[in-house]
Amino acid sequence: MKIVSHRRNAAGFTLLEILISILVLAIGLIGAAMMQLHATRTTEQSSLHDTALALAMQIADDMRANDIEARQPTNPFIGFTYQASANPGSNPQSCYAQTCSTTQLASQTTFEWKQRIRDLPGGTLEICRDAAAVPSASWCAGAANDPAAPVAVKIGWTERNPDGTSVTDTLPRVAILVVPFAP
Repeated sequence: MKIVSHRRNAAGFTLLEILISILVLAIGLIGAAMMQLHATRTTEQSSLHDTALALAMQIADDMRANDIEARQPTNPFIGFTYQASANPGSNPQSCYAQTCSTTQLASQTTFEWKQRIRDLPGGTLEICRDAAAVPSASWCAGAANDPAAPVAVKIGWTERNPDGTSVTDTLPRVAILVVPFAP
């Protein structure tokens, strides 16, 4: 009697191999999605930083352009504080279509700053004297009262953690110095 052996050649994949490959593919897709989410958040924060820096430079230029008011003992710019959640009020007067005094121009300028700071989520703007060589990473509370100290423009906004929650610190994100204004 002859024993016949029937061997089957294994062809294709087993169920276990398919499940393992699906698991590896799913982990890779989740990793790619997380990287995309992180890149999106980083891009958003970079855009907010660029917006704030451009606004701070514009504010410095506006203060230099209205040098007469900036050198007054009652400088309308020093001590300026605004939070985007507050009502900016109404536009005092348009100095684009008519001649304005330096005081009226300062009023219109600060109104425009209020409008622009609203582009930042939870935006805050403060202008004060800061005696530090580099603007301190804190708000203006307790800032120097020295009239020879440079003027600092400080802007902050609400940043997001990787999980999407708001960052709890409230420090300014952008701070620049303006040339000293002395009366």
